[in-house]
Amino acid sequence: MKRKAIIVVTNHGELGDTGKPTGWFLPEVSRVYGPLKDAGFQIDFVSPHGGFAPMDPSSDKDLEKDDHTTRFLKDREAVARTAKTLSPTQVEASDYDLIYFAGGHGTMWDFPDAPMLQRLAVAIYESGGIVASICHGAAALVNLRLSDGSYLVAGKEVSCFTDEEERAAGKHKVVPFLLESKLRERGARFHPGPVDSDTVVVHGRLVTGQNAPSALSLGLRLCELADKTKRRPVTVDAHVSHPMREPRDTHHAHVPGARENPDIRYTVQSPRGGGHTGVGTIGGTGAGGGGVGGRGH
Repeated sequence: MKRKAIIVVTNHGELGDTGKPTGWFLPEVSRVYGPLKDAGFQIDFVSPHGGFAPMDPSSDKDLEKDDHTTRFLKDREAVARTAKTLSPTQVEASDYDLIYFAGGHGTMWDFPDAPMLQRLAVAIYESGGIVASICHGAAALVNLRLSDGSYLVAGKEVSCFTDEEERAAGKHKVVPFLLESKLRERGARFHPGPVDSDTVVVHGRLVTGQNAPSALSLGLRLCELADKTKRRPVTVDAHVSHPMREPRDTHHAHVPGARENPDIRYTVQSPRGGGHTGVGTIGGTGAGGGGVGGRGH
């Protein structure tokens, strides 16, 4: 049976009250789509509401195109599917091995309060699948609670676009909240890398990346982890959260039938354009190539 993956992109196209456009960030899609496709995954694009999902126009300007991004832009069928995304109600969680939340500033408005996306992600995770995000895509995690009511990120090591990077991008007063700070509030053990560094953190079946330069490394980690992961069918009654509601508890939950591999952790950290180092048990040394392109959005 062919393995299947979901890439989730934002429907939101306005950058707060600035009058500027936003959307999903091109390399944070292309550099994960490429490795997954090369690994034989069938990939579906999903968004909170389905239908059109705008690409942030700034993510295709003055960008040094890597091979995966060039290939993605030439893949007319893939690009067309981002204009006609599926809604969460049009897919069955049991069909998928992983769900990946791509970044882009638009996610900060429509990912946190997307109950059907939350149900989909929890169903995949609690049946032994993988949940992943990069950059602002981690906005999908801030209200994501497991069926016992605990936050998915509580007690887990994670990464995302850091508060320092948000300030450096000049958007810290535009976004509705600072993502790193919110994840820390949810009980996450946050691992910030230097600004623009290639930083990927794997904790069990939760995979998170810091920014666009981390996207290729994350895509390769996903493929390796998927090879080691076996899903189990379980019944999931996910607790759907609402924006910024406090948790009933913040302990790290262990869900029966969805045992984690806590020893599988991988961290890549390198300044943009430099070398990198890795520690952990997945595939030995880290994967390079993620340092091409600008700061995540």
